[in-house]
Amino acid sequence: MSEQSELLQLVQSSITALDTGNVKLSAVIRSCIRIARLRNDFLSLLWLQREIIDNQNEYERIRVFSEIMPHLTKEQFDHYNKLFLEMWIQERPAIIVEDGRVEKSDLIIGKNVSELENELDSMIDTYNNARTPSGMHPLDTAVIENQNFYLRVQTQAFINHYQKLLEVIKNRVYDFLSQTEKQLLYGQFHADIFEQNRQYVELRLNQVCPTAFKELVSALQRIKENTPETRAQALLSCRRLFKDLSDVFYPPASEPVTGEDGKTRNLSDEKYINRLWQFILDKTRKSTSVELLQASLSDLGNRLDRIYEFTNKGVHAEVEEFEMNQCLMQTYLLVGDLLRIYDKQSAIEDSIGA
Repeated sequence: MSEQSELLQLVQSSITALDTGNVKLSAVIRSCIRIARLRNDFLSLLWLQREIIDNQNEYERIRVFSEIMPHLTKEQFDHYNKLFLEMWIQERPAIIVEDGRVEKSDLIIGKNVSELENELDSMIDTYNNARTPSGMHPLDTAVIENQNFYLRVQTQAFINHYQKLLEVIKNRVYDFLSQTEKQLLYGQFHADIFEQNRQYVELRLNQVCPTAFKELVSALQRIKENTPETRAQALLSCRRLFKDLSDVFYPPASEPVTGEDGKTRNLSDEKYINRLWQFILDKTRKSTSVELLQASLSDLGNRLDRIYEFTNKGVHAEVEEFEMNQCLMQTYLLVGDLLRIYDKQSAIEDSIGA
């Protein structure tokens, strides 16, 4: 099981725990803290930690802040810390109960979720134990029962209030979990699609164009070293991959060719992107999907050509890790599209020619 799958499982089990009520909210929040930490979700970690720590304890606050502050600017931290503190205060208004009447108070209940739960449990015990014992003198029974009645009324008011407080916090935790679940499922969905395409590309590319497959393997090996030089070399391998693939799909032509789009292209040996364009035009009919594929091919080809020109001129090509990863992912996607067209399995709408 992948790390992302394990994280998704933790999120979904936490959602189930909230739905069933079999686990205390404080325990679910601790799971949420783990989830936020694993995802480097430091903003969520800021408000989640506040729900658990002793907010009167300066050392606890420093411990939490020291983990989060390095990942935010001072302005960001100050803004969100103030925002979450105000939210924390607004969710914990205190009440006063007099003669059975519930009135609002200007005070707040400065307790974390675990303390709120413990107080609620204690109140429920007090309510359940406010019973008049049997066998007493009728006058004593009347006095005790009257005392217990007012105790139950007052305690019930506090029980209702604490349950509402915890429900508000619970709803916020649920929103965090459901949003996280959506993000993980969305990411997993695209990861699964990419993995299926990767397997297809590596299997079919080795069959259709072994030299291009060797360049792909070379690119994958070089990116593991992750230095500026090896990143540039990885992109050069991708460039040679497309060149090898174009030699198979559309060999060089000595004369320019005019395609169905009315454009005349030089399809000589070095114009490998033009030859792949012509291959797409010849094998598919014009559609928006085809135009998007051609645009992606042109964009990637231009980037790879720039790297090639820099290295040929002896200029050090500064290739960022992000750029390398994007190019490699785009290479897999474009090669997959080209191979499916070659195999007449393209998903491009209404694209396969006669």
